[in-house]
Amino acid sequence: MALYGWHPGEWAICQKVGIDKDPSLNWLYTSVKGDLPPDHGVFYMTRLPFLPITTLDSSGRPWGSILTGPDGEPGFISSPKYTTLSFNVKVWDGDPFVSNVTESGDDEMLMAGIGVEFSTRRRNKFAGKITKRKGHGDGYHFDVHVNEAIGNCPKYIPLRELVPYQGSPMTVFDKRHLSDGDELPDSVISFIQSCDTTFFGTTYAATEDDANRFPSHVSMNIRGGRPGFIRVRPSDKRTLILPDFSGNPTPLASLTLVSFTTGDVLYVTDAQKNMFLQDRLTTIHVTGYIFVRDALSSAPVLRFNDDSPATATLKSIVLHSSTITTFTWESLVELDIIPGQAIILDFSGFIGHPGYQHMAPRNPTSVNDDRIRTWTVSSSHLALTNAFLLTMHEKPGGAATGVLFSLARKIAEVRQALLEDISPLSLTIPIVGVMGDFTLLQASKRLALFAGEIGVVLAKMAETSSAREPDGLLPLIGEREGMAVRVFSDEAVPDSTNITVNQGHLTSVYLVDRWEDWVGRDVFVCGPESYHESVIDGLVEASVEKGTI
Repeated sequence: MALYGWHPGEWAICQKVGIDKDPSLNWLYTSVKGDLPPDHGVFYMTRLPFLPITTLDSSGRPWGSILTGPDGEPGFISSPKYTTLSFNVKVWDGDPFVSNVTESGDDEMLMAGIGVEFSTRRRNKFAGKITKRKGHGDGYHFDVHVNEAIGNCPKYIPLRELVPYQGSPMTVFDKRHLSDGDELPDSVISFIQSCDTTFFGTTYAATEDDANRFPSHVSMNIRGGRPGFIRVRPSDKRTLILPDFSGNPTPLASLTLVSFTTGDVLYVTDAQKNMFLQDRLTTIHVTGYIFVRDALSSAPVLRFNDDSPATATLKSIVLHSSTITTFTWESLVELDIIPGQAIILDFSGFIGHPGYQHMAPRNPTSVNDDRIRTWTVSSSHLALTNAFLLTMHEKPGGAATGVLFSLARKIAEVRQALLEDISPLSLTIPIVGVMGDFTLLQASKRLALFAGEIGVVLAKMAETSSAREPDGLLPLIGEREGMAVRVFSDEAVPDSTNITVNQGHLTSVYLVDRWEDWVGRDVFVCGPESYHESVIDGLVEASVEKGTI
């Protein structure tokens, strides 16, 4: 755990909006980790053509920046250890990062970043301190000591596929300190109104009394919507108004607005105010801005939501137990799905859009749910395919699984034969994309796979077992040559020559006692967060290098 609780400013906001008494929100800070999970390090190294970050100027104001590699390709970030990200970046003229580094001198420099893979909407965040920095021309090399890391839900992210693009950056406006009567130029206002994406930076400056328990830090996030979701107040042509998305209620903030069509970037720093008596609004009074044309090193080639013809039609249903079911889908478009990857489906037309909510204390994950869901593909595909299987565990209160499982039960009750071919119902939903690096290495000959609940399906080998319902999932594995399955459960387990049953839960003592079974293997771990953490801790204690997991 990286945090000791909500800092005083965050707690004051919780009390202001009346959510301080909800225990489901009070402990959310525990999801922030003190170092980088292994998959986060891989994500930053391999998936990002650019990285939005937040740093502070000499006045303590946050500014957003866009860091890229020399060629606009992923690979400009490395992760030599679990508390360090190392950067080799190119920075164009006008980006505030250059002046902020210069102004900081040898002083400690806070930084936060958010990595976004726009084609899948996956995003991870980190925060920490810049160390070992050096620069030459437009190139900089530095390390970041990471002390906060978290994976975010994929909200507010317009979907697009990006390709490298070499622009010719030109600074049009550089006004970092505005006077009282200054206004934004009409061209800048028009640009703001055309954007569908902004990166949102904030800062927390700790008091001397709070610094040990709640140290100062900065953060970076992303907000998106339809073009025009950010407005400019006509009366002063300087105050920005945007929807009051949940989170980031601090008095100083930055906005970095980007155009993926033109490559233009607008950097804004400001004084922010949440309007508690006005529904859903935040006002942002601009105190400085920089406008650079043709800077962004990535351009879109596809907007999935608008252009993709790919859809999936439900073909058949197999009920394995009361809460585990396999749904077979078929697409008219051939799909390239590597075993272990996941597919992203848009259920908004199937189950409808929810109404707007700023907060949902009884169910915070439902806030502004866009009905887009991601599941690991259960079937094995070594070539292009039209059909794919999804083995799902019903989530209590789940919007998507709730509808699908209710449908399956109803059909089983009134017309069971339809389960084998449900295509006459024409249940079709859009395919957003295919994602995932959690795949079996082609060269892997010795593999150890730890899966909790329905966790992971490395489909090249088999579907995984469930610690909670082995009777429902283990028959899906069958007899696999060269595959030994060890099940930890208090439930009954079907007989099989390749299954060893252990009572209770997997423990670190078990992992340490059998350390020779894990050392030297390619190790994969997937499941709920608590399971994920306990298994990795046990494996490290058993002398497995954390970098191999």
